[in-house]
Amino acid sequence: MNSICNNKLCVCNHIFSEEYQKIYPKKYGTVKFSGKNIPIIPECITHLDWAHHLVCVESSITKITKLPPNLKSLNCFRNKISTIKNVPYCLKLLDISGNKLSGFVDFSKTCIEHLDVSFNKITFLKCPQTVKYLNVGDNSGINYYIPFDSKIKHLNMRSCNYTGKLKVPNGLITLIANNNKINCIEHLPNSITLLNVTGNKINKIKKLPNNLESLYISSNNLKGLLIFYGKTLKQLFCSSNDLSYLILNKNMRSVVCNDNPKLISISVNSNDVIIQNNKLLNKTIKIIPSKYAEKILYQSYPKEIASYKQSQKNKITYSIDSPVDSIQSEEIDDYEFFVSI
Repeated sequence: MNSICNNKLCVCNHIFSEEYQKIYPKKYGTVKFSGKNIPIIPECITHLDWAHHLVCVESSITKITKLPPNLKSLNCFRNKISTIKNVPYCLKLLDISGNKLSGFVDFSKTCIEHLDVSFNKITFLKCPQTVKYLNVGDNSGINYYIPFDSKIKHLNMRSCNYTGKLKVPNGLITLIANNNKINCIEHLPNSITLLNVTGNKINKIKKLPNNLESLYISSNNLKGLLIFYGKTLKQLFCSSNDLSYLILNKNMRSVVCNDNPKLISISVNSNDVIIQNNKLLNKTIKIIPSKYAEKILYQSYPKEIASYKQSQKNKITYSIDSPVDSIQSEEIDDYEFFVSI
């Protein structure tokens, strides 16, 4: 099979070799190459109209100014790319992570659905309306613009030095925002099912998404009582906070609450929940059935418990106005045990 390039040292000679074609037949439309002495994508490759997938990772490419006309995916992570231009309108996936992009980067006129620009030095990113998956992680101080009517479902913004209240687009399903400086969670889209805000400065949760299933909120500044109203939450990771009490919903299946020195009791609605806690305190943590939790905690947290009761509406059939002493101690003794790894 003949090459279209007269340069015997060009990578396309390898691409058109019989050995390569056995691994990546032309019908699959995949072009893959690497090399430390390749500063740009060879001109001959940019003319390949059958090339739908281009992989050029861990090379020495410094800029991209031209690509195959029918390219659908481009994976060029761990290069030295500082410039990318003339992205084909048909490109759906772009992984340009681990490069040297900086300043203002504009992909708004493309149709990219999967965009990974993590581990660069971008300060402002303009996204296309079509983006569904966006990874801007490890771009310290990045700002990004996502069109109001975007179709984004997955957002990764870890280690971006994000400060203050967390604000994200509507329609998200997963949100990764760990290792930032977020101090409050409120008004997040109800569509979110997975939220990772580990390693922030969150001291309060005003409202969690209604459909949240997994919450990673370890290594924050949460204190005292933490109540989870949502019916859908199944996994909770809240280690390394300053919590005293936890009230869990009936669908909770897994709780990891290591390194909460003041943790005294956990209220559960299900016998199926698995609770992991280390032996830092070397003392018993009470596991309290939910029907007693409100009465026990009412004296210390009257406003929080009243708010919780209101949220449950008609599901609560008893009053929380009774003093804690009205609960017989023997009623809860059977629920006291160590929960440790």
